[in-house]
Amino acid sequence: MRRITALILSLLLLTLALPLAASAEAVTPVYAEAFQAVRIAAKALEASYGITPEMLVYFCRTVAPAENGAWRVTWTGDDVFITALGVYTATVSGGQAKVTWSHDGKPNDGTYGSSVWDSRQLTAMMEKVGTAHDYSDEWLRAREIMDAAGEKPLTVMGLPYEEEAPEGDDTETVSGADEAQALAKVSLEDAEATARAAIREVYGLNEDQMTLIEWQDDEVMNNGGYRMEDGVPKLGLHYWLWQGSDEYTPMDGGYHVLIRLDTGVVEDVHFESNLAGNG
Repeated sequence: MRRITALILSLLLLTLALPLAASAEAVTPVYAEAFQAVRIAAKALEASYGITPEMLVYFCRTVAPAENGAWRVTWTGDDVFITALGVYTATVSGGQAKVTWSHDGKPNDGTYGSSVWDSRQLTAMMEKVGTAHDYSDEWLRAREIMDAAGEKPLTVMGLPYEEEAPEGDDTETVSGADEAQALAKVSLEDAEATARAAIREVYGLNEDQMTLIEWQDDEVMNNGGYRMEDGVPKLGLHYWLWQGSDEYTPMDGGYHVLIRLDTGVVEDVHFESNLAGNG
C-alpha cells in the first residue's frame, strides 16, 4: 500500500512539474512600441506593394515618431538603388498602416528598361541572385538610373554613404560595452532565448530552420554586441541561417536582434536575406 501511495505521489508531483518546465522554456518576447509599428508597417507594405521581407535587403529602414502618437516607417532604396526603388513611407496609427510610394503613378513596364522598379523587377533580380549569385548587371543599370537623376546614395549596406572611405581601421567600434555588461539585468542566456523566440515569431521560421540557425556568438564574446545607447544598456545578437543548398533557399540570411538589458524588451528584429553582396 505504501509503495502504491508513493508511486501516486511521485506521478502527481511530476504532473505538476511539467507545466512549470514548459513555462520556463517558453519565451514570449515583449516588443518596443517602435518595433511594433515596424511590424504593422511591413505587413501593410507587402499587402499593398508586394514587397516581401526578403526584398527589404535592397532598402534601408528608418522609424520615427510622427504627429498624434503615430509612427512613420520608411524604406529607401539602398546604394545605387535609391532612385529606381524610391522610398516607401508607412504611417502607423491605431494598429493600422497606410503606405505610399514615391513612384506612385509613374510608368513602369516591369522590365529593367524602366527607370522605376517595383516588386516585379525585384522578383526577377532575386531569382537571378539566388541561382547565379550575381546582380552586377542590375546594379549597373540602377546606377545609370541614379546618375541620370543626379542623385547619390544615402546609404550603402544600411550605413551612411561616404564618397571617400575614411583612413584607418574599418572595424566597427561599439561604445560602452563594459558599462552595458555591468548594468545588465538580463542574462546573456535569457537574452539569447528571447532573440530566438523573436526571430521565430516575427519571421515565422519552422522547427527545421530554427535548428539550423546559428548564433554568431563571437561578437558577444568580444564585447561587440554590448553597447550603451542613450544611457540604456543593450545587446545586439546576430544569427545566420543557411539551409545547405548551393542555391538560395527562402529565408537564408542574417538575423539581427537588439534587446534592452534593463528590461528585456526587444527593440528591433531585422532580417537581411542572402540576396545582396553575393557577387
